[in-house]
Amino acid sequence: MFGRRAEAQPSFPLLDGPLRPNDALEEAEAIPVAEPHDMCIAADGSLLVSSGASLLRMNDWGDGGPVRVAEFGGAVTALACRDDGLAAVGIEGEGVKVLDADFAVHDGLYETDTRPTGTTALVFASNGDLLAADAGRDGGAYPYTRELFADSGGGRILRISENGTTTTVASQLRCPHGMVETSAGSLVISECWASGLRTTGPEAGFNELPGNPGRIHRRQSGGYLLACLSRRDPLIDFIRTEEAFAARMMAEIEPEYWVAPRLSAQADYRYPVQSGATRLFGETKPWAPSLSYGLVVLLDTDFQPGASLHSRANGTRHGITTAVEWRGGIVALSRGSGELLRVKGEHP
Repeated sequence: MFGRRAEAQPSFPLLDGPLRPNDALEEAEAIPVAEPHDMCIAADGSLLVSSGASLLRMNDWGDGGPVRVAEFGGAVTALACRDDGLAAVGIEGEGVKVLDADFAVHDGLYETDTRPTGTTALVFASNGDLLAADAGRDGGAYPYTRELFADSGGGRILRISENGTTTTVASQLRCPHGMVETSAGSLVISECWASGLRTTGPEAGFNELPGNPGRIHRRQSGGYLLACLSRRDPLIDFIRTEEAFAARMMAEIEPEYWVAPRLSAQADYRYPVQSGATRLFGETKPWAPSLSYGLVVLLDTDFQPGASLHSRANGTRHGITTAVEWRGGIVALSRGSGELLRVKGEHP
């Protein structure tokens, strides 16, 4: 008989109210980008986007697409831009590097011996320090799904000063994937596999999100944009309580076929979802129990949802890791489809 974890899982929230499904992401304008991970807005207003081991730059949405400005020895997994033109990049297998305004490596700044093993997000704090989200233990390939079934969180947030002094802001996190500094100076952290937001200040954190959150960014008009890698599923939450079953699944089955969130909407008979629940007359149903999904949540200044953008189960623009406001619209990055998505217009 399979054993069950003693810890209780949070109640399962529904996609309703301001989170009611729509097709905003599926109908958005798109620009293809190979192997995207993250993006940030540079000091000159251009958009920097990671593409595999390359760093791309785009001046405006309609200027012909992004162009390569730098190349590295590993995949660029996280980006952050400083107001004076500096940029920080997280590089798989190499840690964090800082670039000058010409995209050359700037030696001597933020160099630390405490190298993150899996950098998922970078943020320049108001005091000039560099904050790095580290997925922690060797959890396998991104998005570190093995951490989803671990007994405890192995992620952490590092604070790195310009001279390299490094301290740990938070630890034992379940795959921290984003963070933002509030006007009060506290830090709000998105925990991907805890399906919630944790705070170091007086703000109320919560773990009742309907998705697995990625990065979080400020909105120009106030509030925040929260990208979600996938939608939560009650079957996944149940299996997390079945420790022996989860251990056997990870030992005997390839990771891409685990009962776990996925970044892309791909059809394969080996996936652990019943076809009758997914397809009707040969077509995927929008409300199907898909293990991948596209979701951006628009939060107010108190981190409460006010609206949302979706690519539903029958869409392809899933695995949203980042969303920012840029050039009069919301630009989201879809890992599942390998695209930059632009949703124009006013949003509450």
